[in-house]
Amino acid sequence: MLPNGSIHANVSERPAEVEVIDRDAIRGPEHAKRLRRSKVTLRDLDDSATARGMESIRKSLEKFASKGTIDDPAPILARITPTGDIAAAAAGIDLAVEAIIEDEAAKRALFAALDAAAPPAAILATNTSSIPIGRLAEAVAPARRPRVVG
Repeated sequence: MLPNGSIHANVSERPAEVEVIDRDAIRGPEHAKRLRRSKVTLRDLDDSATARGMESIRKSLEKFASKGTIDDPAPILARITPTGDIAAAAAGIDLAVEAIIEDEAAKRALFAALDAAAPPAAILATNTSSIPIGRLAEAVAPARRPRVVG
């Protein structure tokens, strides 16, 4: 299962390269455990929000560790790279998990930017609860549309 908990994928033997857009895509100890084998790039609205996101994730992981639901959080934190550069973050990813505001125009703009920067085989995932996935997929090239999931 992938970090957003919504799909299964057969990833190669190497750790998956995952971009998480918005820290809220990482919730709970089960998501944290799934990230142990993934290289994650975290991107939020701006550098300040990304820094707050890293701090929030650190605190959550420490809380999970104190309760014994995960081991030492340091190895997980070491696999998360914060960035504000979407092109650099998306280069080489296997999966992008979008968890931004529930606004179709914002999500479509993000998907268009990810489509331009991510490798052709990358999966673009959304956590939308109300926007049809097909409408979000219209923001990417036709060849990528089957790889847009929710």
